[in-house]
Amino acid sequence: MHDKRELEIKVKERTDEIEEKTQEILAQAEEIRGINENLESLVKERTSELERKNKALEEYAFINAHELRGPVASILGLVHLMQKLKLSEDEKIYLEHLQQSAKKLDAVVGSITEAIERGDFTKPSGYDV
Repeated sequence: MHDKRELEIKVKERTDEIEEKTQEILAQAEEIRGINENLESLVKERTSELERKNKALEEYAFINAHELRGPVASILGLVHLMQKLKLSEDEKIYLEHLQQSAKKLDAVVGSITEAIERGDFTKPSGYDV
């Protein structure tokens, strides 16, 4: 009879121990669920932020391609027409400087557009933009 009582006590202790471990596991599972929900929320938030930034870059690329390149192309066209005129040496020098500056601007605008389209836009070296 004494062995039966000891066995019952051991079974009860083991059952309590198992119940305690089960509660710990359930608590950990709940904590993991909370962490996963938080991570999902962070991922959604970051995805939304990236989508907004991508949209802004697409809009900038459009503006860059159409609103900036158009006037630069017009300036270069006017410079080309003006080169056909009879100009003084000083006027030719000014026109050459204008053409060089417009070509540099066109190259920068073009490189920005290409970088955005490739998805690796970084500030060009040598520029404080």
